[in-house]
Amino acid sequence: MLIIRRLANSLINLLTVFIYHQVLTNMNDVLFSDFTIKETPGDAIKVKDSHGVTFCDMATIWESVADSTNGAYGLYPVTSTSVLIDGCYVKGASDAGIYVGQSDTVIVRNTEAVGNVAGIEIENTSNADVYGNYAHDNTGGILVFDYPIYPKKMAALCVFLTTTW
Repeated sequence: MLIIRRLANSLINLLTVFIYHQVLTNMNDVLFSDFTIKETPGDAIKVKDSHGVTFCDMATIWESVADSTNGAYGLYPVTSTSVLIDGCYVKGASDAGIYVGQSDTVIVRNTEAVGNVAGIEIENTSNADVYGNYAHDNTGGILVFDYPIYPKKMAALCVFLTTTW
């Protein structure tokens, strides 16, 4: 298991440079926890083709109003399985604060999305539970799409007990 957790400011600065200049691919059992990424020029954290991805008690923040100069996505797991996003905070993304796409077995809970274009976006993802979140002051709060252009289709999705403003 790879664990990326806040231990010291110098470690986070090094990890931040590594994370937002990369697409983290083919990872198993990875935990991102207890740190904040601010003002990235691109996506904050993109994870692709991975299994057992957890984002816990962390944040991605662009302080200005969501526009094209901000990164597109805060937390961005795609084509992955067993994804957990819990207790996170996403603010100011120029597209989606949280984007989960073409994935399977996903939980997004207890998370706040504020000031993004889309607060939480679930796209062509199966077996997703989205609950206990607070999405406010976004252009769109929680969006769910099943686009025909992607080979991965939704099998089951539950969105409940979520507060959106």
